[in-house]
Amino acid sequence: MELLDRLKLVNRSNLEVLRIFRSLLIEGKEPPIYREVGSNIELTFISSPLNKDF
Repeated sequence: MELLDRLKLVNRSNLEVLRIFRSLLIEGKEPPIYREVGSNIELTFISSPLNKDF
């Protein structure tokens, strides 16, 4: 959670789903996959090749 907080993808009071989607889509990346696991949410980021020109 601390890493996602530092990356400004979440904050302590609210999961910012729209911020995650916007950031990834702006960079041309696939949106994350959300999966409910019991009382938790699992978030999977899809890797993609690096664009050295970016």
